[in-house]
Order: sequence, then structure tokens, then C-alpha cells
Amino acid sequence: MSIIKQDQRRLDNIANMYWKTSGEMREMWRKKWYELIKVIASKLEREGKDYESQRFTTNSRKIH
Repeated sequence: MSIIKQDQRRLDNIANMYWKTSGEMREMWRKKWYELIKVIASKLEREGKDYESQRFTTNSRKIH
């Protein structure tokens, strides 16, 4: 299973629990969902920067 599918499944599971609960438990699931979104976003941002740095460092063409 790809990492994206795993992350999506985790988000879906948290969202399902959010809609099945109420009160303090619902608030807890809401916080967990946003925390996981932040983790996923930072992971994607790091991967994007790694990709860009690889792309720029492997370019050996001369600019005229």
C-alpha cells in the first residue's frame, strides 16, 4: 500500500470516529485529524524540497 493511501486511510479512520462521537471525544478526534494533516503536509513539503534539490544539482547543462 502506498504511503499516500496509508495516510488517507488514517485520515478517514479519524474522520469516521469524529462523526461517531460527540462532546469532548469529538473535539479530541478533530485535533488528531488536524495534527495528522500537519504531519502529512510537512512530510510532503520535505519530499518536494528534496526532489527540487536533486533536480537542480543533477542539471549539468551550461546556461549561455
